[in-house]
Amino acid sequence: LATGDFSRELAEFARRFPSLQRELIDRRDHHMARRLVALLRDGQRVAAVVGEGHLPGLERRLARLSPEVVPLSRLLALRGNR
Repeated sequence: LATGDFSRELAEFARRFPSLQRELIDRRDHHMARRLVALLRDGQRVAAVVGEGHLPGLERRLARLSPEVVPLSRLLALRGNR
């Protein structure tokens, strides 16, 4: 699962453990998104490395900024093409 899509597993986790979902994923997404927006407003160029479980929430929260999302699999493929 290091570079795979595990959206089904995340959905199952949220269904079985909604309070953990809120604490471990949703709250972190909220705080990370706020910090990223603050950096971007200051004119910073930002690169953020986050776990795959945080991508949907961060993409949703940052959609108006149109962030470029580069999956780990793409980076690994680039490394392999040297």
